Amino acid sequence: MTTPKIISEQPLSLYEVKKELKVIKKRDETLSVRSNRVQEYVDLFTPLSEKDGAELKEKIIALEIPRLKEEYVNKIVDIMPLNADDVKVVLSGYGITVKNEHIQKIEDTLKQYR
Repeated sequence: MTTPKIISEQPLSLYEVKKELKVIKKRDETLSVRSNRVQEYVDLFTPLSEKDGAELKEKIIALEIPRLKEEYVNKIVDIMPLNADDVKVVLSGYGITVKNEHIQKIEDTLKQYR
């Protein structure tokens, strides 16, 4: 039995997973059972279109908030917190602290896509 090697890892948001599943489905014509389950989940819980998700992600990254990694931005885009307190809750899961002024900037950016 062969052992697969991981070449690289990159965090993906739900809209990016949805996009990749479309590519796989086009390539293989059908999805595996596990991929079908992922497709169902993504269709149910993706709040944004691919275009809007990409724009929102870029806008949050462009805010240049210290210590805000891409995986944190992906989670914010996936969950779409409603207010500043919800943004804090999402980020508290990663054990980082962000200034209130930066959280407010994130909240204002999210309001544009609701």
